[in-house]
Amino acid sequence: MPLRSGDDLKQRITSEQVRLLYQQSPFVLFGVLAITTFVLIHFWGTVSTQILLIWGGLNVILTILRVALIQTYKRTSPAPEKAPLWGNIFTLSSGLSGVLWGAIPLLMTQTGSIDSILFVSIVLTGMVAGSLVALSSYVPAYYAFTTLALTPLMVMFIKAEDTAISSLAILVILFLVISLAYSLIIHRNLKES
Repeated sequence: MPLRSGDDLKQRITSEQVRLLYQQSPFVLFGVLAITTFVLIHFWGTVSTQILLIWGGLNVILTILRVALIQTYKRTSPAPEKAPLWGNIFTLSSGLSGVLWGAIPLLMTQTGSIDSILFVSIVLTGMVAGSLVALSSYVPAYYAFTTLALTPLMVMFIKAEDTAISSLAILVILFLVISLAYSLIIHRNLKES
């Protein structure tokens, strides 16, 4: 059944959004490796070496798999009708990355030190902000990463006994909502252009 012109246009737009996602991601993945290294250095000696090596190793493995995914996408140059599949695969990889980054508050703030809590907060909000432009061409990829990366931090803040720390949950929730909304704005702007 031939596509109607409206369906064809929608398919081409989705295809272009997914292409942008794959095109912009290598720089983001380089950043992931750099920040992973920085996190490992920061927590070395204060967090279990085993936890750090497992977390860091999983981040490196996932990044390698994501690079392979990007290379496969570029090599196969998928037809526009395959764009949703490629977008969903990338979204899954973004969600897995969000889980790994979201694990930091659970794994690396066991001491409860304010320094660790602030460091983790800056790292996670920076990762979310840094991925905004690169992932917003395909909103599900950004939403998967962002919600999974920030939710554990929000929960940690909500459960904190210290009111100064627990009040930070409101800031993280506001940051999450604003980031998700801004992602939609970027997505719509890209779609219209």
